[in-house]
Amino acid sequence: GEYILPGPDGLGLSSEISARGAGGEGGQIDITASTVEISDTGRISAANFGESNSGSVSVDAADTISMVNGTIFTESGRREGGNITLNAGNLISLVNSTLETEVSSSQGGAGEIKLGQTTEPSRIVLN
Repeated sequence: GEYILPGPDGLGLSSEISARGAGGEGGQIDITASTVEISDTGRISAANFGESNSGSVSVDAADTISMVNGTIFTESGRREGGNITLNAGNLISLVNSTLETEVSSSQGGAGEIKLGQTTEPSRIVLN
């Protein structure tokens, strides 16, 4: 099936999937579909603002991951930032989009960003 995360709706709000915490470990977000599209300021985020690690985000598509003006990010206030992993069988396309891991303090390291590590796509396009 297809998974589409469009951006602004009729109310001017962006679509978002997020896992946020302030106490324990940040939540893990895993999305699996044949095609994943994130567009028009759609966002996926995992964050922790307390003393624990951020969650991670994993997107796996049998065919295509397409991002146009979209964002995937992980953020940690004081500990390790979460990883972002994108795997697709055919295409990973990022147009005017952002993949970002961040740690606000100097106590932890940013997470890793991995493209095509488990399933190698035919093409990766960054524009």
